[in-house]
Amino acid sequence: ALRRCKYKFPGRQKIIISKKWGFTKLSREEYIDARSKGLVKPDGCHVKYLNHHGPLASHLKELSA
Repeated sequence: ALRRCKYKFPGRQKIIISKKWGFTKLSREEYIDARSKGLVKPDGCHVKYLNHHGPLASHLKELSA
């Protein structure tokens, strides 16, 4: 137990700074570019990646919403 608790003290934690945008796999520049092109749509904390495959009815439903 002491072996695991030594990392709970201040200064012992690793601080990792991400270059990604929120909880996405895209960097800030890629996210802004993809959002302006309409390739991603904000969906709460995450984003929905939009592709151009599949039936036309599903894409029309997305555009109307």
